[in-house]
Amino acid sequence: MKLGAITKKIKKICSKDELSLCLHIGMPKTGTTAIQHFLDQNREALALGGEFYPKCGIPDFQHAALVKSIVSNHYPWAKFNDAIDCFDPAAYLKRVIEECRQRNCSRVLMSSEFFWAAPAMQSDLPFHTVSYENLGYLEDFVHRCSELFRVFDKVQIVVYLRRQDDWLDSFFGQQVKDGFAIPDKQQLLDPRIYLLYSDNLPIWARGFGKENILVRIYDDQTPDVIEDFCRLIGLNSSRLKKPERDAETVNTRLTPLAAETMRKALTLNIGSQSTDLMKKVFKETSFTLISQNRQSGARTFPNEFLTKLFAVYQADNEKLIKSFPAAESMVASPLFGVSDIAPSNIQCSEQDTQQLLANLVDLVGNNEGLKE
Repeated sequence: MKLGAITKKIKKICSKDELSLCLHIGMPKTGTTAIQHFLDQNREALALGGEFYPKCGIPDFQHAALVKSIVSNHYPWAKFNDAIDCFDPAAYLKRVIEECRQRNCSRVLMSSEFFWAAPAMQSDLPFHTVSYENLGYLEDFVHRCSELFRVFDKVQIVVYLRRQDDWLDSFFGQQVKDGFAIPDKQQLLDPRIYLLYSDNLPIWARGFGKENILVRIYDDQTPDVIEDFCRLIGLNSSRLKKPERDAETVNTRLTPLAAETMRKALTLNIGSQSTDLMKKVFKETSFTLISQNRQSGARTFPNEFLTKLFAVYQADNEKLIKSFPAAESMVASPLFGVSDIAPSNIQCSEQDTQQLLANLVDLVGNNEGLKE
C-alpha cells in the first residue's frame, strides 16, 4: 500500500480528538542522549499525563530506526541492514497512534538526532560536503517526513543548535574518547552541510512552517538541557524522575591528560583489549574529576585552529540570525581551549590512574618489544 493511502487510513484513527506531535530532531552533541534517556525512563509517567513516548526498535530509547526507514534505499548513502529495510514507517506510525489512543494521550513525543543529520553524517565524506545534490537529499527527506506526519493535527519541531567550532571540537573529542583517530585538520576546514544552519533550518520551515520550528542554542554552559527541553515544549517535569548522573548517562569530556594519552595510544599498536581498557578507565576517571569540579575537560583542538573553524561558519551564522534571532549567540567570539595542566595540589586516585596509563603509553611508544 502506498504511503498516501496509509496516511489517509491513519488520519481516520486520529480524527476523534486532536493529536499533536513534538519531534525533537537533534542536532547531535546537544544533550540529545540525556533527553532521550529521560523520556524513556519516564515513559509510563508521561503516558499518565497524556504524553506518549513510543518505543522504536533498537535502540528503544530513541527513534533512529524510524529515521533510517524513511530514507532507506532512497539515496546513495542510505543503505543500512535487513531490519531497517523491513521497517515500515507508516505501519509503525499507525501502531503508535492506536496505542496513543488506547492510553488516552493527546501528544506524541519523538526524538532522534538522526533527523538532523538525515543520517548522511554516518556515510562517506562526499555526502558531508556542501553541494546542490546533498541539499536536495535533505529537502527530499524533510518532504518525506512532512508527508508521513501529516496524520497529526499539529507538528512541532524542536532543534538544539551548537556553535560549529564548539560542535566539531566536541564531536572529535568524542571520537578520541571512543578510540578513533581524528582526521587531518585541513579536511575539517571544509564546510559540512549539516553545520550550515542557515541552509538547513529553512528546509524544515518549508516542510512544517516556520512558526512550528523551536530553535535553542546549546553550549557547555547550558545548565540543565532536560529542564530546558521540558520548559520549551510545555512539559511539567516536577512529577518526572531525572536520570542518575554517572559515567554512562553523562557524556563528559576527557581530562587533558586522558585526552592526550588516548591520542598517543591511538597511534600505537597496543591492541584492542588495551585500548578498550583505557577507554573505560578514562571515561570513568574523567567523569569523577570533572563532575566534582576538580578538573576541566580538554578541548580537542588548540585555540588557533578553533579560531579558523569559527571563521569558516561566521557568514552562515550571521545569515541565520536574520531569520532566527534566537541564534544570536552563534556569532559571539571564538572558543578558547582550557589549560592542559591540572592543579598541582590535587592528589586523588583518579589522577594517579590516569598518570599511570599515560606513563605506560609512553613506555610502549619507546619500547617496540612491549607492544601486544
